[in-house]
Amino acid sequence: MTISHRVLGALAAAGAAALVLSGCVAKSDGAAGAAFDVSSTDGECAVSADTAKSGTLTFAVKNDTDQVSEFYLLAEDGLRIVGEVENIAPAASRTLTVVAQPGDYFTLCKPGMIGDGVGKAAFTVTGDRVAVDGPDSEQKQKAVDLYAAFVKDQVGQLVPAVEDLASAYEAGDDEAARELFPGRGRSTSASSRSRRRWATSTRASTTARSTPSPRGWTGRVSTASRRTCGCRRRMR
Repeated sequence: MTISHRVLGALAAAGAAALVLSGCVAKSDGAAGAAFDVSSTDGECAVSADTAKSGTLTFAVKNDTDQVSEFYLLAEDGLRIVGEVENIAPAASRTLTVVAQPGDYFTLCKPGMIGDGVGKAAFTVTGDRVAVDGPDSEQKQKAVDLYAAFVKDQVGQLVPAVEDLASAYEAGDDEAARELFPGRGRSTSASSRSRRRWATSTRASTTARSTPSPRGWTGRVSTASRRTCGCRRRMR
């Protein structure tokens, strides 16, 4: 199916790209980097410096909150994860070590390990590109290959299941939908109608993104058209 292949390819490529970008590999023969202290609080993510030379960088992260925290080094888009350290207990410290290439990054802490995080700040790495070869290069390529295979397998299972779930909700078959998505309990009629509207709009949105639109078409369906095709009843 077309949508499945599009999503599969995109996620697999994104996963592989994230691993290629990541510097979380064993120590290389590249230039030695620097060490930084990080304090994770409820409202801040204080890093002792915001610039570094390319090479091996070490972040000693201290959790100064009363909940478990995380620390991230993000790529220039602020989304892709270059390196992370998780499950830092209150009052405890953990260390993140990465091989950082020249570029723009962001640092971020996530107390409670949920939400958007706090203290997101720019972090710049200058200098020459660090060569990673030998065992390090082999380990990185192996990680990329394994992760790409994992993503392909997971998406191959996820996409058909979600499409079946959306079809069941569109058709108003709540029992079939519950079998596809167990453990949620019995829903109210209003909640079921709401999810069916979501399923319909999600499928329409996905189709619109993957199909070129005719010139001048706004993506809206007129009331008369809904009556003609029977869509109005399904979209309630």
